Amino acid sequence: MKKVRLHGNSMIAFNITYDANVLLPSGIALGRGVSTGFGWQAPARVGVRQDKPREERRREEASAAENG
Repeated sequence: MKKVRLHGNSMIAFNITYDANVLLPSGIALGRGVSTGFGWQAPARVGVRQDKPREERRREEASAAENG
């Protein structure tokens, strides 16, 4: 978390990682602060096939991590 000032008001900004069951375009912005530069979304995992179920992707990632 990070304290920021926006139009003279103290606010808290933070970075999060989340999974969603939708494909959002890279660079889309969501929320109240979009016009002031907040709320930008970016893919956390580049190159992951998004059409696979989440559990299958996690198994593949775990297997890849074990194999180096």
